[in-house]
Amino acid sequence: MGPLGFADELKLTPEQVRQLEAINQRHTEAMTALSREGLDEGEKHARSIALRDKKLSDTKAVLTAEQSVHWQQLKQQRRDAALKQRGDEPVKPHQE
Repeated sequence: MGPLGFADELKLTPEQVRQLEAINQRHTEAMTALSREGLDEGEKHARSIALRDKKLSDTKAVLTAEQSVHWQQLKQQRRDAALKQRGDEPVKPHQE
C-alpha cells in the first residue's frame, strides 16, 4: 500500500498528498500505456518493474526520512496481520 493509504498515520502535508496523487496518476497512466504496447511477457515484466521502482523512488523523494521509515513499518505490520489472518507466519520485512 502506498503512503496515501496511511496519510493520517504518516501526518502527510496537503502538498505531500498532492505530490503523491500526481505520482500515482503518472504511474497508472504509464502502466496502462505499457499494457497496450503489445510487448512479450518478459519485456513487459521488466518494464513494469522499472516503472514500479521509479514510482517508489519518486514516492520516497516526497516523504521525510522519518515518514519513509514509518511507512515501511506500517506496511510490514499490515503484511503480518494479513498473514496471521490467513494462518501463515510473518516474514522478514521487505527491503525496497
